[in-house]
Amino acid sequence: GYNMKILKIFSFTLFVFVLTGCGGSSDEPAVVIDDPVILEPTMVTLSGTVAIGVAVADAEIVMTDKDGNEIDVTAITDTNGNYSVEFSGTVPTPVLITVVTTNGEQLSAIVDDPSTEVANINPITSYVADTILATTDLSAVTTGDVSSAGQEAVTSLFGAGAQYDAFASQKTLQRISLNQSWDIATVTRVNRGATLCNS
Repeated sequence: GYNMKILKIFSFTLFVFVLTGCGGSSDEPAVVIDDPVILEPTMVTLSGTVAIGVAVADAEIVMTDKDGNEIDVTAITDTNGNYSVEFSGTVPTPVLITVVTTNGEQLSAIVDDPSTEVANINPITSYVADTILATTDLSAVTTGDVSSAGQEAVTSLFGAGAQYDAFASQKTLQRISLNQSWDIATVTRVNRGATLCNS
């Protein structure tokens, strides 16, 4: 009897205290942030060298996205033919990079891998870009297409030891000495196609 009544009163009082403790006070904020963290987008840089046997200085870099729209970038090659462009997040691929030299010659390269950091532009990359674009729309170019076409081109031109990366993505573009007497500066561009001429 009496103990049971005390137990019921004690249980009811304990239940009320638990309910009161769960609600908390509405006067205090639930979370306090003293120093808000502002996340800046990650910037990536795409850079390279524009060369036709020698560096191409003072040339404007124009980038076109897969839909044919010009990407809003401002880049001019320096006296060594170097350029650099920053993007938020990743390089928007595929992208066509076009350069018109001060004497009016057009060079190009296609970047198909969003992790690309170096994209050189020269007669070999132009030949490969023209070869790809002769049969494929830029929007259909996928990661690896340029490297495959480029490797096929330099192997057929220079032999099995030649590497497309030496022309397209080496951080320092150097004149490559090969056993054959090809001059990479003698590229004739015809109707968005290109032919390489043996010197």
